[in-house]
Amino acid sequence: AWVIENIQPFAAESSRGPRASRRPVIAFFGQINSFKGIDVFCQAIEILEKAEVEADFVIHGAVNRDLDPAFATWFDGWLKEHKDTCSFQGRY
Repeated sequence: AWVIENIQPFAAESSRGPRASRRPVIAFFGQINSFKGIDVFCQAIEILEKAEVEADFVIHGAVNRDLDPAFATWFDGWLKEHKDTCSFQGRY
């Protein structure tokens, strides 16, 4: 398995001011469907949760419920199960 590291060190302050949390933010941006990789992102979150990695996980994107209703149902259930560690922001 390959791991591509893309976590940058925190800056002292951004132009928007200091962040409330010092935890890294790991985010997915893209269409939410069965062939765009959100399942891999969700699996990665589960692995990091089990390893007790402290991070904020965020998903940004629109769910196309008509394209694959079974996948949309799975995704909704996954979000409910992981609501304490992952936030869904919807369309960007």
